[in-house]
Amino acid sequence: MGITFWLKLFGSAMVVVGIIAGIGTADAGAGPEGGLLNLMVALSVLVIIVSIGILMHGMAEVLERLDEKGEAHERSAGDTE
Repeated sequence: MGITFWLKLFGSAMVVVGIIAGIGTADAGAGPEGGLLNLMVALSVLVIIVSIGILMHGMAEVLERLDEKGEAHERSAGDTE
C-alpha cells in the first residue's frame, strides 16, 4: 500500500466528511434567527472540505501517472543497453 492508496482513502473520507459537515452546519444554523449568513457559512464549510478531498484524489492520480512514466522510462533505458 503506497501513498496513492492513502491519498485516495483520505480524499474519499474528506469528501464524505465535508458533505456531512456542510449539512450539519446548515442544520445547526437553521431556525427563526437563521438567515443567509448561516447558509453561506455552511456552503463554505462544504466547499472547502470537499475541495481538499478532491485535491487529494488529484494528487494521487498525478503520482500514479508519474510512477507509470518512470517505469516506462526505466524499461526503455534498459532495452538500449
